[in-house]
This record gives sequence, structure tokens and C-alpha cells, in this order.
Amino acid sequence: MQAGTKQRKILKIVDQRTDAIHAAVMQLQQDNSNGEAQAALYKMLRYQVYCWCFSITNHEEDAKDYTQDAFIHLFNKITQFRWESKFITWFHRLTINVVLMDKRKKWHSKRESLDAPLNTDRRSGRESKGGAELTFDPPREDMALRLVESGLGDRLKTAIGNLSATERTAFVLADIEKCSCQEISEMLNTSVPAVKSRILRARRHLQESLRDYGKSFHLVHA
Repeated sequence: MQAGTKQRKILKIVDQRTDAIHAAVMQLQQDNSNGEAQAALYKMLRYQVYCWCFSITNHEEDAKDYTQDAFIHLFNKITQFRWESKFITWFHRLTINVVLMDKRKKWHSKRESLDAPLNTDRRSGRESKGGAELTFDPPREDMALRLVESGLGDRLKTAIGNLSATERTAFVLADIEKCSCQEISEMLNTSVPAVKSRILRARRHLQESLRDYGKSFHLVHA
């Protein structure tokens, strides 16, 4: 009986949070420069968005930068959300696209000119469309907790970090973010067979890396 009461309280909190998110979204769709609604949405979702970004970049500073980028894109594109899907699903896709688009830009830039100076402060001087100031410094314990909850211990985190950028991105999107191969191919602007090949290579490399950590570890094969 006590466990049931606790579960109902948790569900109530989740429902209240969802309602608060939806209320902020609706306010921003009416006025996307509403600083109060921007701040409320940012406060509720910043750590979740940070985890999405970190899972792709495997780099804390880049994940912080992309988190702010994602919210700026969100505030500018909020009227494009049509309520035909869950808001969190739509925002997740937008965030992943923000990261991947920036990575593609950098890759093309490096190919065009290896002598071009690196833009180490690519996000300086940005402002959101509204008045909310986005400052973010995620505590390490929150990131560690999220990794544990996602099934990513330190050893697996290190192994994923050692994958090539293309393999890591495909693996994270498929096996952690649970995107379909078709969705990943659209995000990465490549073919479905190429996506499947990257995922299989990533899984094989992870299995080799984690072989010494015990036979109890198994990757799920699609």
C-alpha cells in the first residue's frame, strides 16, 4: 500500500512537470520573446538537454555550448511545433540536429581549408531572441547520475568515447536514444545501409573493448 502511494506521488509530480512544460511552450508560441516562459522551460529541461548533447559529443564543454544552442533554436522555432507528437520528442530531434549540423559544418570547413584558423569561441556574443539569459554549469554528480540511470558506467562511457565520431554518433542515436535507422539516416544525411554498418562496427568495437570486463555485458543487436 505504501509503495502504491509513493508511485502515485511520483506520477503526480511527473504530470505536474509535464503540465508546466506545456504551459511554458504555449506561452512561447504566443510570444517567443517571453523571458519568464523561456527561463521556466530552460530550468526544467536544461539537464536533460545537456545529457542529449553529451551523449553525442562526449565532451562536457561542447555539451554545455550545444545545450545553449539548442534552447536558442527552440525559442526561435517554437511556433513550428504543432502538437502532433510529444513536445519532448520534437525538442530531442531539434537538439540532435543542432549538434549534428554544427559537426557537419566543422567537418566541411576543415576539408575546405586545413590552414584556416580554428574558431575557438564560436558561440561568443550570442543572445536569445527574448530577454532570458541562458547560463549553464551542470554539476558533475548530475551527469554521473544520468549516466548510471542510462546504463552507462565509467567503463562503457570510456569505451564509447574511444569510438570514432561517426561510429559513436550512430551508436548513441540507435542504442541509447532509440532512434530508427531511417531517422538516423535523415539526421546524418546518409543512407540506411551506411547507418547500419556504422552501428554494427560500433557494437563490435565496444564488445572488443569490454571483453575483459566480464561476460555479463551484452549489447543488444537489432
